[in-house]
Amino acid sequence: MELQKAKQNFFKDRSVFYSTFPIQQQAERGDWNFKLAAFYAIGILDFVFDEDESQGRHEVVHRVQLKSQHHQVFYDKLTFIYLTLPNFTKTEDELDEIPPRLRERVFLSLFEKARLDEKRNLAIRMIRREMSDEYIVELTGLSMDVIAEIRANFAHFISDEPL
Repeated sequence: MELQKAKQNFFKDRSVFYSTFPIQQQAERGDWNFKLAAFYAIGILDFVFDEDESQGRHEVVHRVQLKSQHHQVFYDKLTFIYLTLPNFTKTEDELDEIPPRLRERVFLSLFEKARLDEKRNLAIRMIRREMSDEYIVELTGLSMDVIAEIRANFAHFISDEPL
């Protein structure tokens, strides 16, 4: 997953290039049948693709797969998904639920990771303010084990940064 704030030349080329690394990492030593797990490259973009801008398209979700000359999906295990934030114009009040296109497993997993990261960041801020572990657990919903892990792994970070 990548968050791309500035428009960049050859962004799509870069996406394809970087997607090859996790695919190659699936290789097994010795006798291997070359069966690959599905891979999703997700880009959250703070810009709009040039072709969308020039054609007046305002899509938020771009789902890209390899297709044949007959427009049939050739390989369903490699998917590029780009969310173009400038095209997302709804306010928080207008969002009653997760839109259907964002209910796919890959997005739900991404949302869950974001929620967990948010809770962990809140816990770090609370630790820096010297709040008790019990209070942090109560407010964040994280377990005591997770709080202990945060304290152990981020001790240098927590004490060095200003509030």
